[in-house]
Amino acid sequence: MLFSNQVSVIGIDVSRTSIKKAKKWRNIKGKNSEIDFVVGDIQHLPFKDSIFDVVICLEVLEHLPCITGGLKELCSVLKTGGLGVISMPNSLSLYYIIQRLFPVVTPTKENLHLKFKFSRIKNIVSSSKVEILDIKSSLIIPVILPSRFYENMVQGMRLLERKLNKTPLRNVGAHYNVKFQKTC
Repeated sequence: MLFSNQVSVIGIDVSRTSIKKAKKWRNIKGKNSEIDFVVGDIQHLPFKDSIFDVVICLEVLEHLPCITGGLKELCSVLKTGGLGVISMPNSLSLYYIIQRLFPVVTPTKENLHLKFKFSRIKNIVSSSKVEILDIKSSLIIPVILPSRFYENMVQGMRLLERKLNKTPLRNVGAHYNVKFQKTC
């Protein structure tokens, strides 16, 4: 079972097409009572303040013209003491440096959102009335692919990440994962 029956999960996306696909997946998997999906914009979430115990935002904030507005909105729907997790690309990672050097692999126009360094991410999150509990650099791209190869690769990358995060190279991963707690 994906989630406990005592947990309500709501997925949100600005794309109606993505929400439609997510609902189709939910129906195929028989998760109708466990998961709901809503069309919405992270800058104007369609929820009351202080209603969620946990918010997870993966690879979204960097696409916004004002990242602090999106983070502020996430924090507004989070209960005091609630936990949040965000993931954002690290512009100084080896992964993205290679992409910028070899734009044939990924056109540079697709990487315009790669403007975040460790210190900037930390400052942005810290300014949002939250306590940062943990920031880790991640080699794993947080996209879930339906592939056994990907699952095996993730296990190997996690092992490598654990070792890397104990060295001076801990901030060279492709993404930053920030865990925080709402303080007020």
